[in-house]
Amino acid sequence: DLLRPIYQQTAAYGHFGRELPDLRWESTDRATDLKSAATA
Repeated sequence: DLLRPIYQQTAAYGHFGRELPDLRWESTDRATDLKSAATA
């Protein structure tokens, strides 16, 4: 959503190892599904 910028949260100190709920690209809830689809 370009009208709701969220990158300011990661502008300092990056995003690795942080638990911020707005960072959807860090979500791993579908990792198992994607792994299964890739090996099928």
